[in-house]
Amino acid sequence: MFASPVANHSALGLRTVVRDPGRWEAVWSELWGDPAPPLPDVDFEREMVVVASAALVCFADVKIEAVQQGAGGVHVSLADSGPSTTCLCAAPETTFHAVRTRRVEGPVEITARQIPPTCP
Repeated sequence: MFASPVANHSALGLRTVVRDPGRWEAVWSELWGDPAPPLPDVDFEREMVVVASAALVCFADVKIEAVQQGAGGVHVSLADSGPSTTCLCAAPETTFHAVRTRRVEGPVEITARQIPPTCP
């Protein structure tokens, strides 16, 4: 599992499943911007990475809660603080959550439930 602030705000609300090294490098760069920290190793022959970034810029939180794998594909359930007008911040920051899991082929369905932002 990888979780960290997102440096590149163009990656807000990203939800994807990554099954190859080229796409993993692109997603990692999209999350971090330039320069990105070292790319975590993933064995894409056996694994894939599920990635979600928060949709909110300040006091955001996102968490991949479940990855259910079946013969027909993958269902990802996540929690996201979503858009909010209740928080004010001086230094915009958001988060992402990435989970390495067993590789499964097929379509991906991602559903999100909204949780409150973590305003101080």
